[in-house]
Amino acid sequence: MVRKIALSVALLFLSLAVLSCRQSLMGPVSFQTLTVEETACEQAWLHLRLQQVVFPAQFTVFQNDKAVGSITVTTPDTMLILNNLNPGTGYKYQLVMHYRHLEYPTNTVSFNTLNPTSHYINWDVTYIGGNYGTCMLYNCAIIDENDIWAVGDIYTKDSDTYDSLGNWINPHNAVHWNGASWELKTILYPGGRFYYYEPIISFCVFNKNSIWFENEYYDGTKFSFFPITEGMFTSDENMMWGSTKDNLYIACNDGSIIRYVGNGQWKWLYTGVHVPINDVYGLYNEVTGDLKVYMALSDFWTPSAPHKIMTLDAHDKVDSVKWGLGRDLTGIWTNKGNIFFTSGEGVFDNLTGSWKEVSELPGYYTNGVRGNGVNDVFVCGDLGYLAHFNGQDWHYYTELSQLAESWFAVAVKGDCIVLIGLKGEQAVIARGTRINTGGSVAVKRR
Repeated sequence: MVRKIALSVALLFLSLAVLSCRQSLMGPVSFQTLTVEETACEQAWLHLRLQQVVFPAQFTVFQNDKAVGSITVTTPDTMLILNNLNPGTGYKYQLVMHYRHLEYPTNTVSFNTLNPTSHYINWDVTYIGGNYGTCMLYNCAIIDENDIWAVGDIYTKDSDTYDSLGNWINPHNAVHWNGASWELKTILYPGGRFYYYEPIISFCVFNKNSIWFENEYYDGTKFSFFPITEGMFTSDENMMWGSTKDNLYIACNDGSIIRYVGNGQWKWLYTGVHVPINDVYGLYNEVTGDLKVYMALSDFWTPSAPHKIMTLDAHDKVDSVKWGLGRDLTGIWTNKGNIFFTSGEGVFDNLTGSWKEVSELPGYYTNGVRGNGVNDVFVCGDLGYLAHFNGQDWHYYTELSQLAESWFAVAVKGDCIVLIGLKGEQAVIARGTRINTGGSVAVKRR
């Protein structure tokens, strides 16, 4: 277990004497290693690893060769969280352990904090359907600014009816941005001798030639259907995430995961909690290469149900991230597995080492969270809610609050942002382009 110590650089114990002699001596210490795990605009996470050390161990913290405080370490693995740093600034850190009047320095690490990203975004808003049945979009994904997908259940005047020749025209379950316009798509599923329509709730995009639409795979030219073993689906699916096209996770409403392991094979996994998995998101550790998949679990309709952040590793071992706040979780996002942002009953982050609610935002229910980095995070929700964290502060986009009754999901890649939502019976897609030089915000409606 990695213990966390949060350090406020401006409030460290400055009464410590500056040590003039820091010699590296052989003794009871095998070795001590300091590494940079993650940097933000005003925070940095450093990992201290110790071997053959007598605990508790006393360390002096040196910032840019100046003693700025002290810490007491009680475990071999400790995460040091530095707060109140300056954005876009270079820092150098070293720790020195004191043992029997001797000093044992760690290696020195250097890093630059991040710069804030721009809050300014121009929006192009498109309404789809209406008057022919309620249109719903459930998820969206960006390949690039000219290649964007969203999936759902879409009705127009020319669909869900017979044409002049008596042929049945199915509704649409996907929409694609081709760089100039939104194209409605209908993806059918094989069933015996016929193909059938159903809404698409979840999908996973890797590139333009590799997209999973639930359990149907598109390679850029053709669709291939991979039937899920009978009995695995015991509830509806909510979200999908995959590390590769042959390693896919479908999060379900009953607390289970259906994992695609390649070669047409699916595997059923259970978190141990019979609670909807509202979101799933994974990553590979940059140092170890290990896969970790994060899941947000809670049940809006059953307040007494558990609220948890569960994890899966590459061997399907189930674990959890400390939460314990008793708040609904609809989404989770992390950049490297240290700093997290959540949506649901409030917006939370653990930038400073412990969970805190973002109190400066409106207290509306939020439905999803995604980011480019810890200085570029978007959260969307009810009552047209969209907020952006640029690494220093949050910005709430009031210009979007009247354009949708609710935004269900958000995707971001580079300077392209996409929102999907609902207004009346119409589905709404807001496609945003970030302005990095500042200026005014424009909203164009179609």
